[in-house]
Amino acid sequence: MILGEKIMSLRKRMGWSQEELAQKLGVSRQSVSKWESSTSIPDIQKIMALATLFGVSTDYLLRDELEEPVASVISNGVEHEGISAQADVPSTRAVVDALDMASDTKPVRFVTLDEAQEFLEAVKQASGLMALGVFLCVASPVVLLTLHVLSQFNYVDDIHATTLGLTVLLCMVAAGTGLCIMQNAKLSRFEYLSKEVLSLQYGVEAVVRRKQEATHTVHHMCITIGVVLCIVSAIPLFWHVYMVDYLGVDFSVSVMLLLIASAVFLFVKSTMVANSFSKLLQEEEYNPHEKLAKARISWLAPVYWLSVVAVYLIASFSTDAWNRTWAIWAVAGVLYPLIHIVVKKFTASTT
Repeated sequence: MILGEKIMSLRKRMGWSQEELAQKLGVSRQSVSKWESSTSIPDIQKIMALATLFGVSTDYLLRDELEEPVASVISNGVEHEGISAQADVPSTRAVVDALDMASDTKPVRFVTLDEAQEFLEAVKQASGLMALGVFLCVASPVVLLTLHVLSQFNYVDDIHATTLGLTVLLCMVAAGTGLCIMQNAKLSRFEYLSKEVLSLQYGVEAVVRRKQEATHTVHHMCITIGVVLCIVSAIPLFWHVYMVDYLGVDFSVSVMLLLIASAVFLFVKSTMVANSFSKLLQEEEYNPHEKLAKARISWLAPVYWLSVVAVYLIASFSTDAWNRTWAIWAVAGVLYPLIHIVVKKFTASTT
């Protein structure tokens, strides 16, 4: 149990309401409610007061792995049953040491519960818009290709189809890029979470892990659906090659791009949320060692993808082969992880 759950459990064992406990501590009922729901954490003095009121050790309150109180609960001189006893109660110094145990090794950035919740909420809101921006960029040639198909059936002439299609394509790329830049700007104030070594306020890790577990199923579902969409995206091309296709390759490519764009949308949205938990918990690529290595190559992603956009537009305009230049994005997506690994190892060997 985490601190909030322990406060609620002990309060109920004592037969007190939230208002009664609040009166004994000299705080508002809302404060007690926030403690029990883990939306805020009591300060050190209040933790000591709670330990005294409940007759338990501060060690029990602060250590999540202790599932049973380590001191007896005494009210009006009567020991309540079902609670094991422990004679000593740690001092205030012990509480401070427990809260600051991570600060004994390296200089760290202290993260409070409010900061963590604000960051998670910001990422949750930005992930959808960021994913939409990427979707617009990947799906940008679809309208041009569709209009080209319509021009073959004389629904629109070639000049108008090309002009309108290119206009929509550039507008979609501009809108998608703008969305990504705006969301990155909103999240820029939290960059320290992925760059600096963190020390989480007591209770933050437990709250973050519970939120992570709550999104675990949705994350894996999004990844699974995205992978399935990527696999089936090849079907339209197979139909064009091996079956009778009256609409042509442009239509097949349009359907494939929409499927891929939808898959990328799911990947980006779910991965951003999943990474927000990893950043706070300093897991996987966000552990302190990886943060240092990542800082050395932070320039790679923007330079790489801006170069890909430039190559795509130059190749498309110069060859007028919009039905084939889309492959640049697929190739770039495959090559980026390899380039990232090579650059990372090179920078590590030169430092």
